Amino acid sequence: MYQKKRDKRSIQSSDWIYEALKQLMTEKDYSQITITEIVNTANIGRTTFYRNFDSIDDVLRLRCLDAFSHFRAYCIDYYLLNPLESRTFLKPFLQYWYEHSEIIELLVKAHRENIIKECLAAEVDFFIQSSTIKENEIICTHLNYFIEMRIANCMSILTEWIKNGKDILPDTLAEIIELQVKESHKFTLFI
Repeated sequence: MYQKKRDKRSIQSSDWIYEALKQLMTEKDYSQITITEIVNTANIGRTTFYRNFDSIDDVLRLRCLDAFSHFRAYCIDYYLLNPLESRTFLKPFLQYWYEHSEIIELLVKAHRENIIKECLAAEVDFFIQSSTIKENEIICTHLNYFIEMRIANCMSILTEWIKNGKDILPDTLAEIIELQVKESHKFTLFI
């Protein structure tokens, strides 16, 4: 696990480590990158790495959690500015990641989508806890399934969009998905 310290030195070291990892990922496959290569590229000691992280995955996990923390703040601002859209999650979700996708791109490239899922699960849980959805008895009876369905949908859309180079603008993609959901009731192939 990472050690989330907020002192200036730890933040700087974490940034150097992340930048070194990012650079190495342009040169070789993620699975072949070693901690030794990271500390050499970052020009830091091994002790500094282990003072901040236990593993290379933790470097990406911390950056992903930070990005999702910024996403949460972005959503709060988005809903304040667009009160009529307070029931939608996909539109601000896609808009945010359109502009801040670096960590998601790295995680997809590294085949570490599980880290995205962990971070996304925490955010979906936050939004559900702060919404009125808990008043809906049908959803609340088996809330865990509702949450997993939302996470899976968002994960699939996000990772496919990233793999396709964000080839569709966020608002357009949100409209496409909303239309597909509305039309899906006509088909019996899927749930």
